[in-house]
Amino acid sequence: MRVIVRIRFAVGFTLILIAAVGVGYPLWWNHRSSSGATKLINQYRSQRAVGSGSSAKTRETCAVKGGPGVLSIPSIGLVAPVQQGVDNAVLDVSIGHNPGTPWPGPKSAALFAAHDVSFFSRLSELKLGDLVSYSVSCGTYVFKVSQRQIADTGARITVPKVGALVLDTCWPTNALWFTSQRLIVTAEYSKTVATSAAPTVAPPTGNAIAPVVLNTNLPGALSAANLSLVNNSQLMGTMSFAGTPSSQFIQSNAPMQLEAAALTGWFAAIHTLEADQPTWWRYFAPAVAFPYQLSARPLHSTSPLEVTETVSGATIEGVSLSGALNGLKVTAHEAISGNSIYIDGYQVS
Repeated sequence: MRVIVRIRFAVGFTLILIAAVGVGYPLWWNHRSSSGATKLINQYRSQRAVGSGSSAKTRETCAVKGGPGVLSIPSIGLVAPVQQGVDNAVLDVSIGHNPGTPWPGPKSAALFAAHDVSFFSRLSELKLGDLVSYSVSCGTYVFKVSQRQIADTGARITVPKVGALVLDTCWPTNALWFTSQRLIVTAEYSKTVATSAAPTVAPPTGNAIAPVVLNTNLPGALSAANLSLVNNSQLMGTMSFAGTPSSQFIQSNAPMQLEAAALTGWFAAIHTLEADQPTWWRYFAPAVAFPYQLSARPLHSTSPLEVTETVSGATIEGVSLSGALNGLKVTAHEAISGNSIYIDGYQVS
């Protein structure tokens, strides 16, 4: 679940920003499609190819116009589609353009918003002077980062009246819970590059991130549909990575899809322990001893759940979840085998 909050910029217009709400933050990610962003990028590439044309006459009449396109930030390896709107349908597969602001250009001030732990998860790494490019059908607008600031939701901040692109996300950018602060990055217009001379827009690795679709082996008494944050209360902490994940993986929807799959096992364990059913446990944790010290009683979260994903490039190697149940520290490690995810370690202390 997401809510819309408002923040007024000093240039005199109100922009819509997106904030996560409580434990419901990752819910809608469970049904996302990683291929959605790739399809949009390919669509925009095709439009640019048509717009460029092969004749001098076509190039002369091809004017750069604002609209949906592709945002590229080389310094953090980000290439992502941008669509109109800031609702979940848009943010599920792309960065959103606030419809209350103009599209980017030399004479406008535009706002792009995206979720943290997603396309804007590395936004905090931007430095002053870093290039930000926005490509549309007939050319590319190039901006340079001029300001970074952290602001409370609803605060008044100052951005240029024209020739500005403002990027907005939750702060901190690894939060899996509601945040009351925003990370705002402002980039000022530098130049426009015609399509015929514009650099090719392509993902950094040249390979799309495949959708993360993992299944948990469950007993008939447990349903995967009931083992998500939609139906379970859980304090959420932060997302971190181990191994050597690619920038493209980190700045995609894959990490949240993986987290959703891992939460199925986390909640399966809780329900199994509450029901005191060691036979259920063997389905999703076949080589792990049943933790009787937590069984046969209601369990509730008493500290935020921290999630660490181990990834090599775009290859998932495992997920660790660490939190507290009824005051006892619990760490679950989940491994991957083919299209299945299962608990291969469970510690209680």
